[in-house]
Formats: sequence, structure tokens, C-alpha cells
Amino acid sequence: MTTLSFDDDESVDVERPKVNNPNVDSPKNNGNADEAANYQAFEEPAKDNQASEEAAKDYQASKEPVKDYQAYEEPAKDYQAYEEPARDYQAYEDHPEPDMTTSLKERSFDEDVSCKSLPFDEHSKYDSVPPSLQAVNIANLLAFLANATVVVALGATNLSDLPTNAEVTAQYPTLMTPAGYVFLIWVVILVSQLVWAVCQLFPNYRSIDLVIEGVGWNYVWACVAQIAWTGFFTMERLLLSFAAIVMVCVPLVMVVLKMDKIERKDDSNKTYAIFRFPFESHAAWIMAATLVNANMVLVDFEISKTIQVVAAVFTLVALAGVGFYCTLHGQYAIPSVLGWASLAVAVKLSDPMNVSMVERFPSHTVAAIEFSAGGLAAFLWMAIIAREYVIRKAKQDSAEGKESDDDYVKL
Repeated sequence: MTTLSFDDDESVDVERPKVNNPNVDSPKNNGNADEAANYQAFEEPAKDNQASEEAAKDYQASKEPVKDYQAYEEPAKDYQAYEEPARDYQAYEDHPEPDMTTSLKERSFDEDVSCKSLPFDEHSKYDSVPPSLQAVNIANLLAFLANATVVVALGATNLSDLPTNAEVTAQYPTLMTPAGYVFLIWVVILVSQLVWAVCQLFPNYRSIDLVIEGVGWNYVWACVAQIAWTGFFTMERLLLSFAAIVMVCVPLVMVVLKMDKIERKDDSNKTYAIFRFPFESHAAWIMAATLVNANMVLVDFEISKTIQVVAAVFTLVALAGVGFYCTLHGQYAIPSVLGWASLAVAVKLSDPMNVSMVERFPSHTVAAIEFSAGGLAAFLWMAIIAREYVIRKAKQDSAEGKESDDDYVKL
């Protein structure tokens, strides 16, 4: 008990709290040794118990990362589940569904659904919003109609006072002059191009790669140049006709080369017949006609017979090289047409009525060119058959090998 005094002489008794001081209250300070020893023994278990509590807390803390790891695994699974919708969304972005709220007039061609890289069976998904008709589509149709009219009216018939292509060819005989039936190839070319010119107007085809990137405006330029060639050739302006036919050949070859870069794995027989065959056959015939036209220019300018023979040999070598190259690339229409033209040359040289060649050239030279032309036709056609056989055989062996592997796995 403690007494506090203040200035006003008042005092207050205050009870002092008891302090648990081991130096004061422990039995050791009270002089009892046995009780001090018992007190010390009591303190040690208390410390051990406190240490065990700390260890328990550490163990509990060690278990928390495990729970955190388990909690981490669940977001990882959710992320994997998220990846699949993300891929679907990416595929949707590549080919989005058409916006039906926008009218066709408000949509430009670039905004339309791109059908150029889609297989033909995919276009049905976008029939509601077809790609717009482009100027090149209309120009292709008009170019075909103009070219076909001129070829038929001037080049193939006597509707005008000018000679036909066959008649002009007969007036300038060369070692490369083909038989008259060879010009029937124009029926195949014009009919196939008519089908193409109409089909490329359809919504499903008007914007595909084979039309826009493969052909483009090259067909229009080829038709314009061919109209000019037909006029020059029927007027017997052979040098000008040669320049014009070169201008026909260049864009057609460009079409063939561009189409060769467009993947063929999605091509069906219908696709090839409509979009590739018309230009391969046309380009092949123009290649052969260009070389024949060059030989006719030599005759027109009365170049020496030796140079004419060299030109004939060069023509056969060029046809063989181009035909074999296109055979290796699977462009069978080109070697087929070149073989057709080469065979017609052999037939013309073997005609007993063709006395002009025997009179102008030695008989053994004519016989050698005849044999070479016929052999070239056989070589090109056999190359097509051989390549197709090898491809089919490889596919068959591959299929059989796969079946044998499957049987082995089952065993």
C-alpha cells in the first residue's frame, strides 16, 4: 500500500500491483532450493511447448504452398480449355460470317467475303452475300466473243474475200507445215473457252484465284493480239503476223505459269476442265503456230534452204523441250496439243501429193523431218502415260504400305 500526498494536504492510499518478477517471487529467492529446482523444471517444458507450437505453425505454412499449387493447376486447366475457343475464334476471323446488316451496294469488293482461296464446296456458305461482278469478268466474256467472231469469220471460213488460215499456210509451204485437219483444234479451244467465259461470271467462281490471279487481264490482251494476228495473217502480212502472234503467246504463257503456282490439291476434274484446260490447250497451239509462222516468214523472204532446215530442227527441239517440261509439271494438255501438231506435220510430209517439199529439199531431209515429227508426237504422248503410271503406282504402293503397317499394329 502506497500513500500519495498532494498540495492541498490530501492523501490517497493506492494499492501497488503485484509484479510477477522471478527474481522476487521465485522460490529460489525465498531460500527454498527444492521449490526452485521444481520451478526450473516447470519452465523447460513450457519452452519446449512454445517451440513445438512454432514448429506447428511452420508446418502449417509449408502446407499452404501445396494448396497454392493445387489452386494453380485449376487455372492451367482453364487455360487449356480456353485455347480451343481461341483457335475457333482465329478461324472465325480468317473467314468471318457475312454481315447481313450491310447491303450489297454498301459493300466493296475488298469488304466482301473472300472466296478466292476457298474450295468450291465452301462457297455455298456465302451464297447470301456473293462477291460482286468485276470489270475483268465482263471484259473476259466480251474478249472471247470478239475473238471467236473474228477467228470463225476470217480465219476459218470464207465469209470474207480474204483467204482462210489454211489457205495462207498452203501458199507458203515449209518443212513444218501441218496437215489441214490440225486446225480442228480451234473447235476444242473455242468451246472450252466459251464454257470458261460463262462460268467465270458465276458468283461461286468469279473471284477465285484461277480467274483473278491466274488469268486476270492476260486473256483480254491475248484476244486483242489474236484478232490483230488473224487480220495480218489473212492479208498475208507474215512478218506483222509473226509479231502479233508473239504478243498472243506471251500473255497465254503467263497465264499457264501463274496457274502452275496455284495449288492443285483441291482441283477436281471439273475444275481442271473449266479453268485450266482452255488456257493450256490455247497456249500450246499458239506456241506451235508461232514456230510455224516463223518458218513461213523464212519462206516469204526466200531465206536459204539450209537455214530453213535448221529452223525446222529447232522447231522440233523446242516443241520437245516445252512438251516434256509441261509433262513433268502435270500440264498434260500442252504436250497433247504439241503432239497433235507434230503428228500433223509428219502426216503432211508423208503425203505423196506434197511434191513441193521433195522438189525443194532432198528426199532424205524430208524423210528425217517426217520421222522426227512423228517420233516427237509418240514421245510426248508416251511421256504422259509413263508419268501417270508412275504416280498411280506410287499411290498404290503407299496405300498398300499403310495397310500393312495397320495390320502389323493390330497384331
